Amino acid sequence: MELQKVLRMNGGQGESSYARNSCFQEISLGFLHPFLEECIHDMKLMIPCERFCIADLGCSAGPNTVVVAEAISMAVQKKYAQASPPLPIPELQVFFADLPCNDFNLLFRTMPPALMSSNIKEEEEELENFNMINGCNDSLLDDDGKVISTAHQESRRYFAAGVAGSFHTRLFPRNSLHFVYSSYSLHWLSRVPIEIKDKSSRSWNGKRVFISKDGPMEVAEAYLAQFQKDFSSFLTARAQEIVKGGCMFIYLSGRDTADPRDQGASGVIGDILEAAFNDMLSQGLIEVEKLHSFNLPFFAPCAEELIAEFEKEGSFIVIRILFLSRVVEKVNKQSCMPNTENMDKCQAFGKMVAKQFRAILEGLVTAHFGGEIVESLFEIFAVRAAENISKLWKSNVEGGGILAVVERA
Repeated sequence: MELQKVLRMNGGQGESSYARNSCFQEISLGFLHPFLEECIHDMKLMIPCERFCIADLGCSAGPNTVVVAEAISMAVQKKYAQASPPLPIPELQVFFADLPCNDFNLLFRTMPPALMSSNIKEEEEELENFNMINGCNDSLLDDDGKVISTAHQESRRYFAAGVAGSFHTRLFPRNSLHFVYSSYSLHWLSRVPIEIKDKSSRSWNGKRVFISKDGPMEVAEAYLAQFQKDFSSFLTARAQEIVKGGCMFIYLSGRDTADPRDQGASGVIGDILEAAFNDMLSQGLIEVEKLHSFNLPFFAPCAEELIAEFEKEGSFIVIRILFLSRVVEKVNKQSCMPNTENMDKCQAFGKMVAKQFRAILEGLVTAHFGGEIVESLFEIFAVRAAENISKLWKSNVEGGGILAVVERA
């Protein structure tokens, strides 16, 4: 299975789409916003600069993607406008990069128009026409028909282009990027480590589908080695593409322990998915060999592992690399775990979690097992998630990710 052809978030705007099931990512992006503004405020001004190029690597599609592009572009414009003396604001070019199977159609269909004209009346008419045409058909709606995202109702002040390809390789010409952004993407590996599928290897993962706390250390070490290889390739490519003084802002799932077997919230999800698969195996819905050959291409590193890779590559100055904990709790102080004695609320919570991870994992599951098992798998996943609500909630609230801000030396 070639991951580049099947690793994707669910496209479209349907019930199982990533666009409608990425609220956790939205919460985290809200938490990251001050860090993002600070990073751009503190970066070196590019003088002279007629065109300022931004890349969102692993952009996916949906409202979060548009919100991030708007936040970055506004921060860059603000930096130039507030310079002393004020500097001409360069034209902004945003590249949205992801694997070829990403839903680029949805991304550009729901993106606001680029209003670059000097004629204000002309701009207002163009925006009004866009909203009349797209306001109903392309709004993201919840189950009650309420609008989830209205990002497309605003204009944008940047030029947009899609780039299809893996960020583990070169995607752009040398010295062409000024700012690189990537969130919730770099924890995905370019491939599952070969040795964990080899029955003769000490790293064989058996019927497990991910790293397990009580699994062999060799499995976690194989995942770590693959992550190190992939992240090294990522840095080598970016070192050639980013101009001197340019910045890179990265956020990915991470852990705050040295033990690679402890994958935090990701490990809890892996355990629930594994339990769901084993339920299907006992019911004769999947074959044992199929299960033994399925593993998630994902790894949550610790800050020290990221720092080591930056030091090894040597082209970047580390401004900050740290583990951010309890992100959900800090953003939503009113959040509380559903009452475990209320079965309806537990089941609703389980279904919500299942929808979120179906939006992320359906492509991988379908490519390996076939689409006929998807409904059953995530129905069982929802039941298992409801049974593990305390563990899920604790890992989500206490967990977090790694923030890395670096400058091209």
